[in-house]
Amino acid sequence: MKIITNILNNIQCKRNNPAGLEATTLAKMFDLKFVGKPNRNNKDCEDYIDYRELNWKEVTEVYMYLSPVNFFGGVVQPQAPEIAMLVIKMWENGAKIRILAYDPKIKITNYVTAIRSKLPNSISAEKEVVFSNLLRDAEYLFPGKDIVKFWDSIYTQEFTHLDWFKEVFRDYPISDFLPIEDKESAFLYYGDNRGSYRQKQVRKFIPDNRSSLIISMKNHGLDNVNFKKKVKHSELKHHIDHSTTSLVIGDPEHEDNVITFRVYETLASSALAAIPRQFDPNMEIIQDEELKKVCYIDTKEDLVRLANSYSKDLINRQHEEFRRLIS
Repeated sequence: MKIITNILNNIQCKRNNPAGLEATTLAKMFDLKFVGKPNRNNKDCEDYIDYRELNWKEVTEVYMYLSPVNFFGGVVQPQAPEIAMLVIKMWENGAKIRILAYDPKIKITNYVTAIRSKLPNSISAEKEVVFSNLLRDAEYLFPGKDIVKFWDSIYTQEFTHLDWFKEVFRDYPISDFLPIEDKESAFLYYGDNRGSYRQKQVRKFIPDNRSSLIISMKNHGLDNVNFKKKVKHSELKHHIDHSTTSLVIGDPEHEDNVITFRVYETLASSALAAIPRQFDPNMEIIQDEELKKVCYIDTKEDLVRLANSYSKDLINRQHEEFRRLIS
């Protein structure tokens, strides 16, 4: 049996958010069972196994989805110590541990140490060493070029390239072309508050006026743009399609490294992808020569020129780029 689990948070099995999209895609790719704590969010998932009922001796592979060590209110989820111990038992029994590197903000962590910091009697101190050895023995799966740039860790000097991001979007719907008169904004950025780097990028490129829309990032530092609170993932496509352009940025670790969800979402949309050159300095993501001339930007003025270039031809070319990337 092969499983996917999350020690600190319940593994998700529905495709209504990025974490669920990734987990369900991996489950489909490798015939994985979900292992976690049953609740109303996963009660309809056929392949969900209650961690208390798992026959861990039958498990041959464990795909481990990571979570940040954020114990909200200082509370450790009650299943976390038990799932950590299950993962240790499965590894000691010969199961291969595969760890998914998908977010540079979520660092590889000794979860036993983290759990014991809040619940010192839940797991013995000796298991911290065991879990550290497990991390050294694990295989690290990474969808980009350089995992060391992503995670500078003693555990991850070697990795296996696996682009499951591409697989997430294999059945993603390509939008119809939307005429310019139906657009609700000219410039869009959507994303959470992930630190000052992205905020500086938004201020560098997004015009500070009512033709711009920012979704979710509260601390953007612009005075005159339109702002929306975080929307459901299922509603996001509407906002991308109804903008003329969409700014594609990431963390420094993503640059010249990972083709992110935002790239795929935008290329499949009816908005032109505005890609800062530092995100893809060798212009490898876009192969179409006409798109290269306009989609790679260095300044705010470049973004305005991109919006003024909006056409059905460019959107069709962009959709071909999307099809090439997922092929």
